[in-house]
Amino acid sequence: MSRRDRDRDGKISVWVKNISKRTSPGDLRSLFEKFGDVRDVYIPKDYYTGDPRGFAFIEYLDEEDARDAVDDLDGKEYHGNVLTVTFARQNRKTPKEMRRQTRIGGRDSRSPSRRRRRRSRSPRRRRSPSYSPPRRRRGSRERSRRRRDRSRDRRRRGDRDDSRKRDRKRGDDDDDSRKRDRDDNREDDDDRDKRRHDKDREDDRGKDREDDRKRDRDDDRKRDDRRPDSDKDRDKDDEREDSNHENRNGEVDKEKEDDDWEKRR
Repeated sequence: MSRRDRDRDGKISVWVKNISKRTSPGDLRSLFEKFGDVRDVYIPKDYYTGDPRGFAFIEYLDEEDARDAVDDLDGKEYHGNVLTVTFARQNRKTPKEMRRQTRIGGRDSRSPSRRRRRRSRSPRRRRSPSYSPPRRRRGSRERSRRRRDRSRDRRRRGDRDDSRKRDRKRGDDDDDSRKRDRDDNREDDDDRDKRRHDKDREDDRGKDREDDRKRDRDDDRKRDDRRPDSDKDRDKDDEREDSNHENRNGEVDKEKEDDDWEKRR
């Protein structure tokens, strides 16, 4: 450890890096007091946000205690972070020095609400009554006007192109819808023609069956007309005999019923 690692009063400062935001000075004191008497624990904070800056200074009264803490705690995990413990290269800074370093080193750490506009303390210069601002050249004014016109024309062309694209897309959509309607109508016409064709075919089949039956009746009538009269008379006699036989059977059955009735009496 060099001489500059010591403070002006002979104190030994240890620098602890990568501490957690939820680590408090009391936590660090209890951790480092295991190796000796701790004089002070300091966690620098951002002057504008108030958040811890991620490192701390531990002051020991004895150099051997500081060396034991560095040897034992360097690389140890504490509150979820791996600590880096070394001897401090410079004295601990005061809050004023930390504020100056923060202002010079990084302006992003300053919150937007605390940003203030610096004002120059030099006396304000007064313009003489005869002062007049320099006139702009006509050429630069013309160039700026031309640039504005070109940008305006470019925007208008872009708007026209967009409107044309939208119209073209709308026309394509209309064509697709009309095509779908035509296809649907064509399918409906095909279905209607198919149903009409099926009905006509059924009607034709019914007419054919009716014609076949009529033709069979005509053939039977012609066949009967061609038969001789003797066959016709024979058929009539057969029909008459069949009817007489049925009548006789009916009378016999009636006589049997009468006899059975008489016997029961």
